[in-house]
Amino acid sequence: METRLLWEKELLGLYISGHPLDKQSRDPFKQKMDLKTAKEKFPRGAETVIGGFLAEARTILTKNGEKMMFAKLTDYSDGIEVVFFPRTYKEAEQFLTVGTCILIKGRFSERNGETSFMAEKVKGL
Repeated sequence: METRLLWEKELLGLYISGHPLDKQSRDPFKQKMDLKTAKEKFPRGAETVIGGFLAEARTILTKNGEKMMFAKLTDYSDGIEVVFFPRTYKEAEQFLTVGTCILIKGRFSERNGETSFMAEKVKGL
């Protein structure tokens, strides 16, 4: 099923036969706000927890040679760019694989007119 979903997303740009979050218990995602609503209404700088499917990830090296990551987290409503700075990336690296479902504690931020999320802690599902 996972392979089929990945092919659908790659070839068609969307999921047809399901969503990667379907295999997860809904309990961790009983959030008062989905990603779309949270991006629009949650105060910038306030700490919160979001959850979803890690759809894309790009690892880079900082000037100091440390790894950090820019990723796209999605749920049923929307997606958001998540930034994992070197300390957080190192602590959570085992959970940061495209295709995994995770919960992230952090803060919403505004950068270049776009809302992003600065990760502080990560938990795999």
